[in-house]
Amino acid sequence: MEAAKGLKEKHADHIKIIIGGDGKTKPLLEEYCAKHKLDNVIFLGYVPREDVPYITAAANITMTSFKPLPILATNSPNKFFDSLAAGKPIIVNSNGWTKDIVEDNEIGYYVDPLRPNELTDVLIILQNETVFLTGLEEKIRGIAKDNYNAIDLAEKATKIMESVINERKY
Repeated sequence: MEAAKGLKEKHADHIKIIIGGDGKTKPLLEEYCAKHKLDNVIFLGYVPREDVPYITAAANITMTSFKPLPILATNSPNKFFDSLAAGKPIIVNSNGWTKDIVEDNEIGYYVDPLRPNELTDVLIILQNETVFLTGLEEKIRGIAKDNYNAIDLAEKATKIMESVINERKY
């Protein structure tokens, strides 16, 4: 919300931030937006799982954000994988493995969650880079396919389980 406020202050509130979900903080976020007259934030509310790909596909860039708690740097957020599958560049604010993936593969950006101006600045810089962002789609989908393909992961998990079962037979 602070980044949205920064966009408004920098006269870049034509850049829209779309938030899906009905989490417990949604009323607080809506209240903040009303208080600061932020019409650049759009709340979709509850989004059925089957509709997520349509929303992700419509975005120029996605964001996976979390509170800056060390334990959250280890999580595996669905929205991150949804973005990879859709071939969308990702902004992350978690200083963990997702940061490493977007930076090491140059498929997104890390912004410090304690510095919302970083997100504001990245969004302003990227507003005219739609061709560049779209050009990353094939690379991002390739990373998803090579590293997070459900069939390949299921086969790896099966081999691990079979190995454990075989070791315990003796």
